[in-house]
Amino acid sequence: MHFLRLLKADDVVPEPPTGLSDELTLRLLYERDFKLVLQAQQAAAGTYQAYEEAIHYWERLTSDPRLRDLVEREPRGRTRPVRRIFLEFMALLEQQPKRAKKVARLDAPRLSPRTVRKHCAALRTILDRSGPAGPHNREGQGILEVVPYSVLPRAAKEPPRPCLTLDDFDRLLAVTPQATLPSVRGVPPRAWWLALLILIGFTGIRIGTAMQLTWRMVQVDRLVIPARAIKRRQQGREFPLLPVVRTAILALQSAVELPPDALVFDFPDWPASQHHLQKQRRTLLQIAGITLAHNGFHSLRRRYLTEIGRLNRSAEAIAAGHMNPQTTISSYTQGFELVSDCQRTLRMPSSLPRDLLDGPTGRQQRLPFAD
Repeated sequence: MHFLRLLKADDVVPEPPTGLSDELTLRLLYERDFKLVLQAQQAAAGTYQAYEEAIHYWERLTSDPRLRDLVEREPRGRTRPVRRIFLEFMALLEQQPKRAKKVARLDAPRLSPRTVRKHCAALRTILDRSGPAGPHNREGQGILEVVPYSVLPRAAKEPPRPCLTLDDFDRLLAVTPQATLPSVRGVPPRAWWLALLILIGFTGIRIGTAMQLTWRMVQVDRLVIPARAIKRRQQGREFPLLPVVRTAILALQSAVELPPDALVFDFPDWPASQHHLQKQRRTLLQIAGITLAHNGFHSLRRRYLTEIGRLNRSAEAIAAGHMNPQTTISSYTQGFELVSDCQRTLRMPSSLPRDLLDGPTGRQQRLPFAD
């Protein structure tokens, strides 16, 4: 493991500003100050985890230097940020393997550019708070005279991952009778999986939200979900409920009367047993003959949002629930399919030759360089 050295042999030790604690580091600033901000914002558990992961890499690769070592005094007396520390950290971060969920592999792939950028952005947010307040840094605490240096690496935009087609969805529903788990409250596994897949496929909610769904949240024509069950939101949401979805959910009721706060999709030993849920999902996909690379529950969410987008783009953005609508377009919407649908509705000039409108025939159907 390579660790970042704060100072090289030929470096001159920078003179830090006076009046700054020798013990204050980025980790201590996060624990002392930034966590209070997250608590005031009622941040979700995933937000805390994102900052913890970024600080984990910072501590491991830099030994968490003092904040006063991130700035230096110029000969004229002005304070300036030290660029080298963050740049060397970012170079080391790009070489880190992905964190294995079970057993670490020697050939594990490196962190993606988007993940590196995400961690750098989290660290920048904390470092900015140590600098002085200003028009572009209203949350600055004035701990340092200048904002420590940080930079966000460029990450190429990746196209949205493909989603399940309607035919794939149909085949997946057809194999639910072959599900073997879970067995809870006397409910057949087929009914459990049918309700879960139909719920995600016709509301677009995330699997994490679905597994927190209680009977109190199921209304006649909608799902009323509080903020605690929704990813990175400070307010609850309502999801319109089609009759087919409501009927599938009500089929999970057992002969025993359940309390309002009982889980709709009860699963033994959840969330520790979530790998059993994912294993059963992969088995059903294999039986259905679906070989899509990214075929998790999120592929159903992407299919739903794409179908909604075909009808109304504003409804798609509302259904996705993203704080930034651009996230829906860049990460979920199947742009090729939407543009292709629009192309088919274009009016053609009347002067086009008839043979072009009829399409290629015979040998013309084969493209010379097609795979």
